[in-house]
Amino acid sequence: NLHTTSPKYSSNQLSILKYDVEGSNHQNLKVELLLQGVRVSGLPTLMLFWRGQVVATHSGVISKEGLEDWLDGNFDVVATMRKNEEEVKKG
Repeated sequence: NLHTTSPKYSSNQLSILKYDVEGSNHQNLKVELLLQGVRVSGLPTLMLFWRGQVVATHSGVISKEGLEDWLDGNFDVVATMRKNEEEVKKG
């Protein structure tokens, strides 16, 4: 679902990273994620980052429509955060 949904969004809106936390190098990856403060509570886990901070998460399987709704709703949250940040910069 993630890769079929991603073309709907422009590259400046969405970058997709996939980590295999169960692969052969999973122990190092888990340590790195923990050092960055990222916690995975279930598989699969989706995380939306903005400015290096997690702003939304979803654990478990999600339909394509559910994924699009989740992304759209959270993009609205990020847009509001961006707007507030710009207003603070203006003074």
